[in-house]
Amino acid sequence: CIASGNTFVCACPFGYSGGRCEEQTLTPNRICDRNPTLCKQGGTCISNSTHFQCVCRPGTEGEYCEKNTTISCYPTNPCFNGGTCYFNGFENVCSCLSGYTGKRCEEQTLIPNRICDINPTLCKQGSA
Repeated sequence: CIASGNTFVCACPFGYSGGRCEEQTLTPNRICDRNPTLCKQGGTCISNSTHFQCVCRPGTEGEYCEKNTTISCYPTNPCFNGGTCYFNGFENVCSCLSGYTGKRCEEQTLIPNRICDINPTLCKQGSA
């Protein structure tokens, strides 16, 4: 605010105009254009006439795609048999529980109900 006799003049910050800086002149489209790295981790900035939004890649979330998510992959967890899905920076990857393998943990590596195979530490000192 700059005093000018009995009145004042507003020196508006970038993106605002009007007698009291009440009009936003920087449209959401221009926000995306002027800030190409606004959305992090490869997220895409989109906008309409009222706001902008970051569309995050699988494995990321948050207003600016700034958070990694390892709980489940978007939109659903593609891993079978209790496997956990995470995004490794390029694609969704399944981390399989013991006894399962395959890209989606779909292959069983142990015979069912073989408790000794599943838990080899049941017998101490290497006894069978």
